[in-house]
Amino acid sequence: MSLESVNRKREIEDLEFYLEKPIYTLLGASVGPEEKKVNVIGVPLEDTVSFRPGTRFAPDVLRSVSRFVEYSSSSDSVLSFSLLVDCGNVTLLQGAVSRNLDRIRRVGSVLLRVCRGLLVVGGEHTLTLALADVLAERGNVLLVVFDSHLDLKDEWPPGQEVSHATFLRRLLEKRQNITVLHVGSHAFDEKELRFLEENKSRLVRIGPAEAHPGRLSRLVRDLSRDVEHVYISIDVDVLDPAQMPATSNPEGVGLSYRDLTCCLQLIAQSLNNKIRIVDIVEYNPLLDQGYTYATRIIKLMIDTVTTIWQYA
Repeated sequence: MSLESVNRKREIEDLEFYLEKPIYTLLGASVGPEEKKVNVIGVPLEDTVSFRPGTRFAPDVLRSVSRFVEYSSSSDSVLSFSLLVDCGNVTLLQGAVSRNLDRIRRVGSVLLRVCRGLLVVGGEHTLTLALADVLAERGNVLLVVFDSHLDLKDEWPPGQEVSHATFLRRLLEKRQNITVLHVGSHAFDEKELRFLEENKSRLVRIGPAEAHPGRLSRLVRDLSRDVEHVYISIDVDVLDPAQMPATSNPEGVGLSYRDLTCCLQLIAQSLNNKIRIVDIVEYNPLLDQGYTYATRIIKLMIDTVTTIWQYA
């Protein structure tokens, strides 16, 4: 075994302190971490939620419910069990935002060196700040964000600089090698629009009415020319609340599930060899009586993995 392989093995073993093994694995996956596979991590982060709490319970609820869901996608393909491993949840310290983001960075940094892809189950959207930062250390990044909110506030709540509503601004301030394609937003304020205008060379927004294949295809092609890595972040409040009410900060309208999966398919067709991370955040099981909408999130995970990684 080479020295590089020994060091990788040691790094993975050292993650045991930061990862809590799952009681049930997501979608019947074996327990990870493991090299050259899609590694799943739960990130039960809920330090900055400003409306309705509950996102920290999402990873474990989704794992439990996934035992009772058929593992077929919307396009009639069946998830390959050999593709996934479940690494469990990142162990976090409730309320310690900076330390928790550091722990997420550490786990992400190790896994990205060895895995085929990283599927991240949130937790609140603040987690994207840590993982996109890690990916940007490895080269130019295209971050595709599906979200009804722009998350470009300078502070939210007032006085709090790092939160689910500010993470994207903080990320763009820190990393000059990240370009953002923001899809589906329709909830923002004047200051966020001003920041968007000031950074339009690397921050492009598509509203819900514009999220169609032709427009998205052109933008993805143009924005990905000088990019080594792609990160897709899906805040489930991008979906119409009639289709996804179980989220902490719903807005009045949004994309349909079909709109979202069509967008994912288009991005995968163009960029699947570059997609390293997908996160799915802001599902709130405390607002999901009978876990009806948990099954939709699980279907989204299956569609995501089969679309992006299964046939790549």
